[in-house]
Amino acid sequence: MVDPNPVREAVIEKIRDMGIPFERHDHAPVMTIAASAELEDYCEACSVKTLFLREKNRYFLLMLPGAKRFQSKALAAAAGMKHVSFGSPEKLSEYLGTYPGAVSCLALLNDTEHHVELFIDAEVLDMEKIDCHPTTNDCSLRIAVKDILTVFLPAVGHEPHPVELGRRDPTSV
Repeated sequence: MVDPNPVREAVIEKIRDMGIPFERHDHAPVMTIAASAELEDYCEACSVKTLFLREKNRYFLLMLPGAKRFQSKALAAAAGMKHVSFGSPEKLSEYLGTYPGAVSCLALLNDTEHHVELFIDAEVLDMEKIDCHPTTNDCSLRIAVKDILTVFLPAVGHEPHPVELGRRDPTSV
């Protein structure tokens, strides 16, 4: 049977070609962390949200724990920026080849011209594995953080910028 989503499968094949081990979980499309939490294979310890953000004409991804609330002022202060806002779905598609609700660091495969930087919250760096969408939100790949840092990011020519955004509030989602 041929998979109806060749873009997703191409991303998965590139991850496989890099020699990165992963667990694949196919599921119904999910747009939010809350929707992900209802999936049978959901793992809170692997839950990461990835936001597509911008400061003027500078675009970046921010990876943070799924349960951590995003605060633009905290990110701006930690990253030495003035004002951070969400990037448009059009720029997300243009630069990373994906759409809102499906973005993860794996979309950096499509950023061959390096339009997008990557910021990673310190808590994500402490995680063993994280779930990443392969440019669609109907599949997740559980990948070791060390493999993302030492194999994937060097292979796609992106350097992570660690940021400390404070410890998460366990009551926020």
